[in-house]
Amino acid sequence: MDFTWDQHQVQQFDEMWSSGISLQQIGGELGRDPDEVMMLAVDRIKKRCIGKRPGGALGAMA
Repeated sequence: MDFTWDQHQVQQFDEMWSSGISLQQIGGELGRDPDEVMMLAVDRIKKRCIGKRPGGALGAMA
């Protein structure tokens, strides 16, 4: 697993998160393991960079 992310990927993640895309789908779009995406989500939530959303981790589009 690779838990390093570049700034562009983080920005893409934030946008997809806000759009309600599931962690599974985000992983597919970014070519990343869903577990890597989950860890990024936890980090972004703890830093208050992203917030709650309809559907939680599954997202509104799951």
